[in-house]
Amino acid sequence: MNLLLLSILSITLLFPIRNCSDKVSKSPVSVLQSNSFFPIEKNSFWVYEKTKLETKIQTIDTVRVLEISSLNNENVYHLSTGEKYLLRGDSVYQIQRQRSGYSFPALQFYPVADSLQFRFLLGGDAFGTRKACLLKDSIEVNKNFIKNCCKFEDFNGNYFIIAPGIGFVEKKIGTTVLKLLNYKI
Repeated sequence: MNLLLLSILSITLLFPIRNCSDKVSKSPVSVLQSNSFFPIEKNSFWVYEKTKLETKIQTIDTVRVLEISSLNNENVYHLSTGEKYLLRGDSVYQIQRQRSGYSFPALQFYPVADSLQFRFLLGGDAFGTRKACLLKDSIEVNKNFIKNCCKFEDFNGNYFIIAPGIGFVEKKIGTTVLKLLNYKI
């Protein structure tokens, strides 16, 4: 038990946590307007430092746009991670697939100006709760400080930080944290 607490404490000290406020707006949602919230093009790539929290092993991981296909006359971007995204204005949809094989876009991210909470589709047939907020602090990427980043925190502890004009600058999925080192849009 002491080893578990010590591990959690050391992980917390290694990775500063950027939190969304627990105060969730009850008023109408305020959305930031930006034509380049989550830019993505053929041949775009993002290079991440990938850290496994339980072993502290760090590797470099590159995420690339491999191809562009179409779903209902809209571009679908296929990433090297196996994820597929569709963009509608500033909203980012992930292509989900139901067990029957039917594919459809499910809203995942959009720019926010206030803290809010919304439901999102996970795996084609399950819903989760996601908190979203505009971070007050800048995020450092390759010695540059980026403002107006949005953080999305899931009910299970996963989080995603998106910088306008760049895409994912940091994300935690399970026991893996990815931090952006470089990118090309």
